[in-house]
Parts: sequence; structure tokens; C-alpha cells
Amino acid sequence: MKKTILLAILSVTIGKLIAQTTNSANWTSANAYFGQTPPTEIPQVFAPKMPVDSGIVMGSVAFSTDGTAFYYGYAQSWTSRVNSGITKRAVDGQRWSQPIPIAEALNNPTLSSDASVNAQQAAPEIPDMKDSLAVTTWLKSKGVPCLAIGYLEEGKRAEIKVFGELKQGVPAPINTLFNVASVTKTITAMVTLSLANAGSWEIDAPIAAYFIDPDVAQDPRSKHLTTRHILTHQTGFPNWRTELSGGKLAFQFEPGTHYQYSGEGFEYLRHALESKFRRSLYQLADSIVFKPLGMNSTSFTWNPGDENRLAFPFDESGMPLAVVKNTESNAADLLKTTASDYCKFMAWLLSGAGLRQELFEEMASHQVERKANSYMGLGWVIYEPVGGDQYALSHGGHDPGVHTIVLLLPKAKQALLIFTNSDKGIQLYPELLRYYLGVAGQDIVTIETGRKN
Repeated sequence: MKKTILLAILSVTIGKLIAQTTNSANWTSANAYFGQTPPTEIPQVFAPKMPVDSGIVMGSVAFSTDGTAFYYGYAQSWTSRVNSGITKRAVDGQRWSQPIPIAEALNNPTLSSDASVNAQQAAPEIPDMKDSLAVTTWLKSKGVPCLAIGYLEEGKRAEIKVFGELKQGVPAPINTLFNVASVTKTITAMVTLSLANAGSWEIDAPIAAYFIDPDVAQDPRSKHLTTRHILTHQTGFPNWRTELSGGKLAFQFEPGTHYQYSGEGFEYLRHALESKFRRSLYQLADSIVFKPLGMNSTSFTWNPGDENRLAFPFDESGMPLAVVKNTESNAADLLKTTASDYCKFMAWLLSGAGLRQELFEEMASHQVERKANSYMGLGWVIYEPVGGDQYALSHGGHDPGVHTIVLLLPKAKQALLIFTNSDKGIQLYPELLRYYLGVAGQDIVTIETGRKN
């Protein structure tokens, strides 16, 4: 993991403190420094003989009215103002004093005209992820029982770790199984695209030749539904038919006209694939993905023999939830896998997944907009731009007691998975994305949440 350079770019409300001094020439020399372009520019001299802290570059600065002190913000990284603070230096005779912290462990600190600090106390900082004890303590502070991390650099596995407990008093082993919820859809998508790559499946052909759900058989729109509509979430279906009155599947708009997330669409695709190939989704995935990649601990269905290594789901209050023990494959949900297995899948994707270049590029192209700077490709959410000129492929998952997310940066050959067994798991994402993916991670957080920190 690339270490994030420490830069202070905090925006400080400085009121009357800005350079109200008879010695203003000291602050306006040709070398005066009021900001820089992150993250690699070498720090400049702020003003003659003014010290700069090691690893800290001056951003916005507040000065005392008599010119004998200045205040500045500091942060852990240029992308975040979490766990940051305010520091003071004062004139000590002919020299500047050593840094004097006047406020620490703050979120978004600002200075008022009397140098008082306005901020909220910061949440615990993400620990060194190599320190298992510190990570376990951090998880407890967040109310998340179990966390799995898988990280790839240069297209290869760099880190796989599992922290916490399967359930109270049961340590989580490295081969912990997680229900990854909607991340299941990434497997279904890549099975389908692999079949298309082999010339066995047409993504733009109507799938009515292989399957029509009885609930929509009388709706003419069922004759026009394609795999592209399904993989890009433009089917016109709700997420699940149980959301509709009567519990029957129905089109809510013309397929292909706009984005609406749907698990039903992927289940529709499963029925069509199984009808044409006379094989279950598991059998297709096993021959195309699982066996070739050695994903021996991955399954669409519940296996009673795996219960002793399953990360049990927990709600926000820390209460255990029932485990869904499905006996039929679901193309949209309930895949059980390990961090190690899914890292093999991510490495395969970063190597091109065996697809023709034009098909891979189509998979990663903007098929329909989800929100600003976020799109659906074929089976994948796309964030672009991130980390400068990069793009990210991603998919998240949420079931009761489950939060999971996977992210790939194809240009940088990086990938990250985060699996948790808690309704609180999503709160770990921003810090973990910044920790492992740096600027690109922060950009993804900003796009998805609309907040920079």
C-alpha cells in the first residue's frame, strides 16, 4: 500500500486573525506559501525563517493581530480532515517556538477570531491494519464483530486478513465464510459475459426465447427484455417483486429507458441461462469460474458443514440474526465465499477475465448514469474519474446483518474487498478505502456519499 503523504490543507476560518500586523511584510515575501497541489509537491518556505513541521505543509493559516503567533491546521492526509487539529507557534525572542497543540483529535476544525476552536471530537482513527490487536479493538469500538480484508497490488494478492469473531467468543479463522449479499451479482455477470465471449450468448438478443416469467407473460415488454438491460439494471423491474402490491412481478417502465436497481432482473437471467444450457447456475459458474480459479470454498447455497466457519450476521444493536440457509442458487444474493477465494476472482478480473479486449472495455463503459460520476457498466458500478485519470469497478452488498463491498482499479492493477457481518459494517468503508486506495479511495467515497470526508 502506498503511504499517504501527510499534508495539511485544512480550510481554517480565520476572522480577524489574518495578517493584521505592522510586520505584514514578513508574511508576503516572494517565498510566501499559502497552499500547494497535493500530493507530491515538495513543501516550500512559507516566509523567511518560518519553520515548517516535518511531514506537514502549511495550508490556510491564521495570524495573531500583533504578529507574534500563527495558527495552522494539520491532518492525517490531504484527503481527510478526520482526526485533525490546530497547532500554534509563537515568537520566542528571535525564534519561533516548537509546535504547541491547542486542539487535537477533531473533525473539521475551524478557528474563530479569538483563536478558539470549533469542532467535533473525532472518531477513533483507523489503526495500522497489520496490528491485529489494534484492529480488533477498533472493530469493537465500531460495533462490528468480524471483518475480512483482501487487497491486491500489481494484480497480485498482497494482503488477506480476517479480524474479530464469527459470533461471541468464537475467533474468526482466515478461511471465514461470508454471505456477500449482492456481490453475488458479480459472479453471475462474469459467467454471462464469459458465455458471450465464447459466442454462446447474445447480450442484446431478447431472452424471451429461453424464459418469460409467468407474471409478465402478457406484457409485451417481456418480449424485448435483454441481458444488457439486466446487467445494467434497466429492466423496469423493482428490486424484488415482494415490494409490489400482490407480490407479483411487473414492469414499472420500458426496459432500457433508465436505471433502477433490480435483483429480480438477475434471477430472470438465471432462469434464462439455466433453460438454454440445461445446467444450474452453480454448474455454469463452477465450470467457468470456480474450478479454473480454485475457488473451492465458494457456493451459491447453504452447506451445513460450513457452519463452524460462517460469519454470523448481527444487527446494529449487536444482536445475532437468523442465517439464511438457502438450498437453491440465487443469481443476485446469498453467495458464500472467503476473502481468499474472492481475491482469486479479483486477480482474474484485473488480468482481463479471459474476455476479448473490446468486450472487457464494453463491460467497463458507461452504459447508464447512476449519479454524478457513477455509472453502470455490464454488471459493475463504475466510478470515474478517481485518483486522477483512473476509473473503478465496484459492487456492494447488503442483507440483514451483512455489508460487503469490492473495488477494482484496472489501470493501477489494485483491488480491495471488505466483508463484514454487521449492519454497522458500512461505517468502516470510508476509512478503509482511504487507507488502502488513497486518493482514489477518497474520490469513491466522495462520489458515493457526496461528502469529501
